[in-house]
Amino acid sequence: MTSAEPTHGAHTVEIRAFSKTFSGQRVLTNFDLVLGSGEIHALVGENGCGKSTFIKCLSGYQSPDAGAELEVRGERLAIPYTAAQAAERGLVFVHQDFGIVPTLSVMENMALSGGFSTRGGAIQWRTQAIKTTEALAVLGRDDIPPDALASTLSASEHATIAIARALAGTKDGASFLVLDEPTAALPQSEVNALFHVIRRLAQQGTTVLFVSHRLQEVFDVADRVTVLRDSRKVGTFDTADLDERALVEKIVGRELAALYPESAPTSRAEVVLEVEGLTATRVSEVSFTAHRGEILGIAGLQGSGRSEIIRLLFGAQQRRSGSIRIGGQEVRLRNPASAMKAGIAHVPEDRIHHGVFGRMTVAENLSLLTVGRYWKYGRIQTGPETQRVSELINAYDIRPSSAGQLMGRLSGGNQQKGVLAKWLEISPTILLLDEPAQGVDVGAKSDIYHLIEQWVAEHSSTVIMVSSDFEDLNALCHRVLVLRDGKLVADLENESKTVDRMVELAYLKDAG
Repeated sequence: MTSAEPTHGAHTVEIRAFSKTFSGQRVLTNFDLVLGSGEIHALVGENGCGKSTFIKCLSGYQSPDAGAELEVRGERLAIPYTAAQAAERGLVFVHQDFGIVPTLSVMENMALSGGFSTRGGAIQWRTQAIKTTEALAVLGRDDIPPDALASTLSASEHATIAIARALAGTKDGASFLVLDEPTAALPQSEVNALFHVIRRLAQQGTTVLFVSHRLQEVFDVADRVTVLRDSRKVGTFDTADLDERALVEKIVGRELAALYPESAPTSRAEVVLEVEGLTATRVSEVSFTAHRGEILGIAGLQGSGRSEIIRLLFGAQQRRSGSIRIGGQEVRLRNPASAMKAGIAHVPEDRIHHGVFGRMTVAENLSLLTVGRYWKYGRIQTGPETQRVSELINAYDIRPSSAGQLMGRLSGGNQQKGVLAKWLEISPTILLLDEPAQGVDVGAKSDIYHLIEQWVAEHSSTVIMVSSDFEDLNALCHRVLVLRDGKLVADLENESKTVDRMVELAYLKDAG
């Protein structure tokens, strides 16, 4: 059911005919949105649908095409406008990068936006501390010490400070707060703390526009949701009238039946990987096996040791004790090079810093690990390399399909496809995946999971996958190991492999 009007209070924000054209191509088309006072409104869509362009135009970073109109609390803003002019009208933004400096205190971070309280050229630290506490109290977090170093605080507390700082920069308090992917860097355990802050703001009358790829969060916190697809608004809907399947279908424009591949049961005939008594910083006495043609999932909360297992298997961290055998032979994984030599590939969690080289081309990224194949007579044989790169771009549906495009200019989903293609080019025996769908839209997630399943089926490789999304683990993996506090507490398969069981085991110490 489409909801044409907000259900909360008077209209706080009216956005009309927002469009944006680059080089003759429309990337946002006649976008309209009406938001009510105290409403939490989600904005969703695949990468490239126009969300980021809309946010940039709304914030004043870019100017929309002629004809766009914006009213905040009944007062029209002249377009173009600056971020400072928007803030004067109560329109503020908090982006995915919270802009928190870890070596500064809370009140120093707050002052980065509004400046310090001074008298006679000297900073009035007591006054500054009081102002900081008052700003945090609006969000119900006056328990955060103003003199605490940011480095000692949690990610959700960083988000709270960023929101408080943004609100403090307005004259009469923000009437419209835009949160652009605020949970992307938050562990699941801290998302609820941020949602508590968001709900408190809404109760005080602030309108919140919440942008997220995590669809369950939309249902957890938002009253309504607007869907963008291919630069156009699909519609605005009450979240109470949708479920996650229906929302995904509106986002991707097709039925959800093909979101996850059909994973057939795997044979237990051949053990490829044997881990026994693995112990390191977080994990303790962890033992398990993985089989040829198997997708093995690892579930657990942030800090449970799940990602540490991936680092240990890739030689990026050294174990204190325990053994690792591949094909029955014990291996010493001293570093990533030795892991690669043993037939192990690794798609890392942090794609931006450890997965892609943004200033290199797509072609250079894809052939980075296999460049030796094309080295002959003292130089790179560009013909064979170009042909293979073109084949990979087509096979992995990397868009835009230009080998010369800079990798950093691709969407997150297409970058992740490139990372996957790069590692699978070395034909690994074991593929390690750490949050393979993190920060990508639902369409790209589906593509990536189908590529993984296809690779396993065609090459009888072994995949070990860590994900904070238990739904993904349940749908994609043949078995799921559950870690809690560094210990392996369950090995789930068949009827016992359910999302509810994973959640119960991951959270509850007395779960049997």
